[in-house]
Amino acid sequence: MLRIPEISPDEAMLIDLMKLQLQIDAGVDYPSRVAAAKKQWASQRSSAALRDVAQLLTEVCSGGWRCSYCEDSLGTDIEHIWPKSLYPECVFDWMNFLLVCKHCNGRKGASWAVYPATTGTYQVVSRPHKTPPVAPPTAGDPVFIDPRQEDALLFFVLDLRLFRFVVKPGLGGRLIERARYTLNALGLNEDA
Repeated sequence: MLRIPEISPDEAMLIDLMKLQLQIDAGVDYPSRVAAAKKQWASQRSSAALRDVAQLLTEVCSGGWRCSYCEDSLGTDIEHIWPKSLYPECVFDWMNFLLVCKHCNGRKGASWAVYPATTGTYQVVSRPHKTPPVAPPTAGDPVFIDPRQEDALLFFVLDLRLFRFVVKPGLGGRLIERARYTLNALGLNEDA
């Protein structure tokens, strides 16, 4: 008798996410994949798969339900680090999810910039709101600091006198650019 190994709930969630992503990846061109990503994400917002994602993000989140960006507010939204409107190939990628607050999620939106391999400076690849996608954004290394992959303490310190995040002294080049870009994209020093 063939014995099928049991899979954990987390493995089942990853399989569900991969199936959803395959539907998007089947699009014939970039604009159709972006449209499919938007439609698929909207249709799944209250699905069991995304409830499982939110639950697991809550469990792995530092300090309970705190926002993974500001760590000040309750994390209530599933955030796409690589914006889903620009990178449809990452819409259901577990490593692209964070639990964040509504403020940080709304503030960042689809803000994104990359360092193209051909230049030494970063390029903003965000598309203006309601502008239809035509072609994939320029490829390159992300400017935005990914808290799932990088330690933000390498880029920032908290100035307790001003109670503001500041760029860590001694940073230069791309590191300082990335820190400034991330602070600005998230509005981490806004009073609100």
